Amino acid sequence: MLAVGVLLVFVRAFTAREAGFMFFSVLYVGGTFAALAGIFSYSVLAVVYVLLVAMTTDIFAYFIGLRFGKRRLAPSISPKKSVEGALGGTFVAVFVSTLYAWFTDIFPVAGTVVSSAVIVGVGVFVSVFAQIGDLIASRIKREYGVKDFSKLLPGHGGLLDRFDSSIFAALAMAIVLLGMGVIG
Repeated sequence: MLAVGVLLVFVRAFTAREAGFMFFSVLYVGGTFAALAGIFSYSVLAVVYVLLVAMTTDIFAYFIGLRFGKRRLAPSISPKKSVEGALGGTFVAVFVSTLYAWFTDIFPVAGTVVSSAVIVGVGVFVSVFAQIGDLIASRIKREYGVKDFSKLLPGHGGLLDRFDSSIFAALAMAIVLLGMGVIG
């Protein structure tokens, strides 16, 4: 980030827009993967939780949206995503992740009076952030006129295409674990 600042000050052709893009890129990829590393330092089960929420949200949002989707969620960014799919994906992800959390005791509130409400709330929070991460990646690709971030995985795009929702879900989970005081 220091190098971006130096370029902005001393290289006349380097624009503020380019600097903003570089800052965002560093934070988008580096910050979210750092959040994932922080979660890993807490518990591998918590990493599995993040992936479970993100993937369940993605899969069920797709199928529920395909069957019941009427209202478009963000038509200029991702024309096929629907409000019904987003809500359905979140509902299923919360159900699945709540069961997982109960059986693995990954949250320090397990066994308390508020544990069920906290676990459900975390599931909703992480699922919503997973969908926001997917939409952010779609917006970036749409603005730059690309379908995939790379051709590393034929038919699936690059690694970032596979993890766009998971890394934002990780960011949400890291915020939760920071708030609970279990990672620092």
